[in-house]
Amino acid sequence: MKRFFVLLSIVGLIFASDLIQFDKVENLAQRFVNEQFGFHYLDEVITYYGIDDGIGAYAMIFRNRENEPLTIVMGARYTTTPINEISKVLPRSKTVFDKVLQKARALADVEPKFQKTYYFGPGEEYCAFNIGDKDILVNACTFRSIEKSKLLQNKPEPNQELELLTRQKWNKYLTTPNFSTRQDSGYIPNVPFIDWTYGCSPTAASMILWYWDSYAPNPHYGRLVDYFFTRWEMVYEEWKDGANVNRELSIAMYTDSATGGTYAHHMGPGMITVANSINGYACNSSTSPTGGSWNNWQFSWIKTEIDAGRPCIWGVWNYWSSGHSDYINHALTGVGYQIIPPDTFVQV
Repeated sequence: MKRFFVLLSIVGLIFASDLIQFDKVENLAQRFVNEQFGFHYLDEVITYYGIDDGIGAYAMIFRNRENEPLTIVMGARYTTTPINEISKVLPRSKTVFDKVLQKARALADVEPKFQKTYYFGPGEEYCAFNIGDKDILVNACTFRSIEKSKLLQNKPEPNQELELLTRQKWNKYLTTPNFSTRQDSGYIPNVPFIDWTYGCSPTAASMILWYWDSYAPNPHYGRLVDYFFTRWEMVYEEWKDGANVNRELSIAMYTDSATGGTYAHHMGPGMITVANSINGYACNSSTSPTGGSWNNWQFSWIKTEIDAGRPCIWGVWNYWSSGHSDYINHALTGVGYQIIPPDTFVQV
């Protein structure tokens, strides 16, 4: 299973001010990576742009002695968070660029001209193309497209409280003597990965049920995942592999499979319906209150679940998606955490 760290306090890369010198950002990233993950050298940097067409972030691709990649997305402005996400893979704009280009080609008869890459937060990485008289952005995660002109019509208002917090974070990151001795972490091994099918919530839940079914040390249920199948995924417009519980969960959670949308209050009951009513077990679930800046996005709840060996659905609510021109929600499977003051990370 590929392992990812996503910063819990997500701040959209949207505000045009206070660009930080690149050498400061590079030095901070190099120090952070080496102290957290051992020796790595910087191999490549991809410049990400924000909604104002200014530099918003950098995807810094490091490699170890075995040439394995580690990508850390660093903010480029004092009004953005220092570290947005860390993943032990290459950026999506590199690994799936051929698919993104194919999507762009399907939108017009002329050959698309790649321009640059935009980034608005985890899962919001876009490749920009000029196609005829239009500039089109294609999401490297979902392959959905949006006209740049429509995207620029909708911008969130600057949030002074969040901007103050990110400035304080930068000051702490730039002045802290080291990162390696200031951490606490937890991780649940062997949680399986499964393709996005029906929606983010059923997919996240299916990984949890599959874990309890086949990989958890105790109990070892054995009746939750019975078979796998391939279905045409409308959101991605391609074939995806799913387990039987994906379909069962989407029905039990009342998921709109055309969009992937699920209401939060249906998630826990939906999982219990699949485990108990369909498969005959006696499981239970719990749901935390809503997380936000006032309670550190319920990180203490996530930490408690991970420490107890229970993978959980991490619901990230109401964050700005420039591709949707709206505040949206997303669900992921939380399998670990890392505390590096002043930030907390969730491993998904």
